[in-house]
Amino acid sequence: MATLTAMVAFSIDSMLPAQQIIADELSPDAPQLAQLIVTIFLLGLGIGTLLVGPISDRFGRRPVMIGGAVLYIGGAVLGYFANSMTVLLVARLIMGIGSAGPRIMVVAVVRDRFSGREMASVMSFIMMIFGVVPAIGPTVGAGLIAWGGWRFSFVAFVVFAAVGAIWAFGRLPETLAAQNRRELAARPIIVAIKEIVSNPIVMIATIIQTLVSAMLFTVLSTTQPIFETVFDKGAQFPMWFAVIAITAMAASPINARLVPRLGMRKILIAALSVQSAVTLIVAAVMMLDLPISVAFPIYLIWTIGIFFQNGFTLGNLTAIAMEPLGHIAGVAASVILAIATIASSVLAIIIGQIVGVSITTLAAMLFPLAAISLGLMFVIKR
Repeated sequence: MATLTAMVAFSIDSMLPAQQIIADELSPDAPQLAQLIVTIFLLGLGIGTLLVGPISDRFGRRPVMIGGAVLYIGGAVLGYFANSMTVLLVARLIMGIGSAGPRIMVVAVVRDRFSGREMASVMSFIMMIFGVVPAIGPTVGAGLIAWGGWRFSFVAFVVFAAVGAIWAFGRLPETLAAQNRRELAARPIIVAIKEIVSNPIVMIATIIQTLVSAMLFTVLSTTQPIFETVFDKGAQFPMWFAVIAITAMAASPINARLVPRLGMRKILIAALSVQSAVTLIVAAVMMLDLPISVAFPIYLIWTIGIFFQNGFTLGNLTAIAMEPLGHIAGVAASVILAIATIASSVLAIIIGQIVGVSITTLAAMLFPLAAISLGLMFVIKR
């Protein structure tokens, strides 16, 4: 199950070193289109997240998990044979939609089979694996590219998903009892959307989550091209990304310690205040003609900050949004996650295509997202 959960992170992070190579081959006249390899996958993930919950409540966890993996494999096969950027992006969209099945169903299966400390123990192990993948993903991706070219990454995706699907088919029993299955209907989703929109606190928390995620997704999709084009450090990118990912992993346990003492609102305001100020400073400083020896550490520290910030924001924002929705917690969580993922992916796509590889433009466009998020936090009541 940990392997199936890690499918999303592996599908994103292992492709980062291939962005420039794919751009040179499939879109040499518009290299920024290669950024969409990341953000289109995330868009598909958001769409899939909205669909898999109701489908699994009707047909069970096992078929949705296996079906999602099969759809993902189909997208990966299409990606392997892609001869244009358009076909490759369609393949990545399909992979994103398919990956939502295993990703969401793993949590549902754990919730069905375990409770209390046992559930926490299983989820901790799964999340540990999920957290390690971003640190090693680019290194694995670079190795796959060196071995068989960027298309070989899609062979790895097929193997990765096939192993998970075969395990689920042979070893995973259905965990949703027949008497607990529901009719397939859009009504629960519509009800959840109405409650989200009608509750100001939930709506604001969802908007902030969207803006914060858009910052992360934009930086994620532009990091490798910036390393390659601006700093000429493409070969070192996997190592530096591992540093970024490992450093960012420390944020969540720190947040867990601080929340009982300070509360979620204070932590969110502090994190967004720091991020707003630092992003504005980076936008101003990068307008100067700085030598690479100075510009690179500034960019690296700022990027670490963007990733680190998410450990203090996304979990707390989800908790704030879910607090008034306990009576529809399951479907509400899926809808909020789907809305935030879809909207932030669209924002990241737009910003990424405007930014290209300009750090100044990137920081200038991300500053309003951080500042608006900070302003909205003051609207949320204690």
